Amino acid sequence: MTQVLHEPTRSGRSAAGWVDEVAGKLARREGRNDSARDMEILGWCREAATQFADARVQAFVPLLVERIVGDRIRRDRVGRGCAPAVMECAGREVSR
Repeated sequence: MTQVLHEPTRSGRSAAGWVDEVAGKLARREGRNDSARDMEILGWCREAATQFADARVQAFVPLLVERIVGDRIRRDRVGRGCAPAVMECAGREVSR
């Protein structure tokens, strides 16, 4: 039997659903419990997701969005002068 690799898989979650999941995960990892910051992260996730709206393969889009927004969060921390080592430790504790 031949399998077509480029054929999209159907998942049970909508695009908005996985974007919300990724944004929530990143917000929890940051550990600020700040609704304004959470909304900012959600906006960044939506913005990053639009880059891949027409991608033929959608399976890895949530991971790509998580990486893009995670990098943006790290750059934002450095820009604000936060200690990266402390923030990384906090992120590891939250994700357990």
